Amino acid sequence: MPSPSEGKGVKKVFPFQLVRGRHAPLCLLLACSAILYFRSLSGGFVFDDRVYFLDNDILPRLGLLDLRTIFLYPTNYFGELLPVRDFLYVLQYRAFGTEPAGYHAVSIVLYALTVVVVYGVCLAVFTIAGADGRSQQDGPVSTSFSALLVSAFFAVHPAHVESVANIAGQKDILFALFSLLAVYVLLRGSDRPDGLSRRHSALLVACYYLAFLSKRTAVADALFIPIVWFLFARKGEGIKKPLVFWVIVTIPAALWILYTIDVSSAIDGGRLELMSPAGAVKAVRIIGAHMQVAFSPFLRNFGYPFVESALFDRNFWIGLLAVSLGAVAVWRRRRLEIWASALIFCYLLPVLQIFGPLGNESVYDRYLFVPVLGLGILFERLFTALAGYGRMVKAAYGVAIVVLTSLAAATYAYIPNFHDDVTASANACRKFPEWRSAPFHYAYALIEAGRLDDALAFARSEKTFDQPPWVRDYFIGWILLEKGQGDEATRILELASASASSGGYFPFPNVPLGRALIHAGRFDDARAVLQYVISTKSNQPLELYRARRLMEMIPAAAHDR
Repeated sequence: MPSPSEGKGVKKVFPFQLVRGRHAPLCLLLACSAILYFRSLSGGFVFDDRVYFLDNDILPRLGLLDLRTIFLYPTNYFGELLPVRDFLYVLQYRAFGTEPAGYHAVSIVLYALTVVVVYGVCLAVFTIAGADGRSQQDGPVSTSFSALLVSAFFAVHPAHVESVANIAGQKDILFALFSLLAVYVLLRGSDRPDGLSRRHSALLVACYYLAFLSKRTAVADALFIPIVWFLFARKGEGIKKPLVFWVIVTIPAALWILYTIDVSSAIDGGRLELMSPAGAVKAVRIIGAHMQVAFSPFLRNFGYPFVESALFDRNFWIGLLAVSLGAVAVWRRRRLEIWASALIFCYLLPVLQIFGPLGNESVYDRYLFVPVLGLGILFERLFTALAGYGRMVKAAYGVAIVVLTSLAAATYAYIPNFHDDVTASANACRKFPEWRSAPFHYAYALIEAGRLDDALAFARSEKTFDQPPWVRDYFIGWILLEKGQGDEATRILELASASASSGGYFPFPNVPLGRALIHAGRFDDARAVLQYVISTKSNQPLELYRARRLMEMIPAAAHDR
């Protein structure tokens, strides 16, 4: 990627001649990304991957020419409508089938490209900030090294493992790649004497739309890209014309988001709700929870517990502190710090549940995919401040080495947790023993892996399965069914089904119960319990898929009888 020319008047020092040559930083970043995530190639299909590639009869039927279907209809039972991601899935499925190594290789390549784009964006921003002398003071750090430092922080941060080592995370990488490409095009195009050309404008809009077609979180781009323009690309231009242009460009994106919400709500029953005062407090708490996750690199997991009942807890005060620091950056008009804050808050905005619940947990590593870049900018600001003092230069480089090495080690150690569902869910049980969903997923994963004796022992001993009371019977009944003890399994699963239904829970027991009833020849009863699963509006695509497949088996089973 071409590098903008660096600002003058800043002494350029490269420690240990680390960065030499125009493409050396890019080669370093590409090598770092590939080496760090190489061990993810041995991973399997984990969590949502199963719904996309294994227990899915929609995507396997699609070819590369089925563009209309891919663009207008979901390719999975989640109801997600993400055409760019789905087209890539179809392409990969045609190339790799059900062998996950190829998918993981694609994820690594996409991530490496994203890191390179991050470097290009940072180099452009630091060059602009350093050239005018208002946001970056003269000092011993070159713009190239600052950009490399931020990009390295981004590349090695363990929050990205969920998106890179988990195939379902390709949507996060694609959305970030196209969003940052749009920002890069804006910065490069605005560097021209006559401003943004038509070619750059068209490329900017194309990247903007591709981000929307990759993940809904791209709604943050509608706010973030104008902030970048105002901070770094305006050059005294009037605001009216660019604002009108951006509103016109955003209308199709907004209509697309409304269409995808309508498609998804037809499956999971979701709806938009206006934020209440309690919702505002919850939004601050979600920010605080993610800040704790970002700064606790050695406590990684696929999702984190979030207590809904608590209000003014530690998450709230940390979130309030983060918001306050962002406000101080705006008040002091420090452009780089404002940019960093915008990266954090704009891209967390879609997950703050301002417009109602997300339908899943509130805190995930993947929600930090782009905000980590903002944290990297703040890390570079701290490094530059230390290096600005003559006696602190060596200390600054020492801190940078320790931080980057620690983050890389945490990432390297965390990747094997995405090897399979059992390993990932066991990690959650070990780190969050009181989190109810962790042992639930662990028992589920043990049964799916065929480790029935381990699953039975765990189901009988796990204390969290006492409430709600149907959970223990659900797992024990399912295990007995897998062991061939159909009569006893049916009796236990019927009790679990009745308990779950009366308590208002999703009828998990009904799927194995439907199997047991079909085997027993009770086809009408099987239809009833399976139809209850199918008609339930809930984001449980795997159960929905299996219930539908069992319903399709009933006529043939009845005929054989």
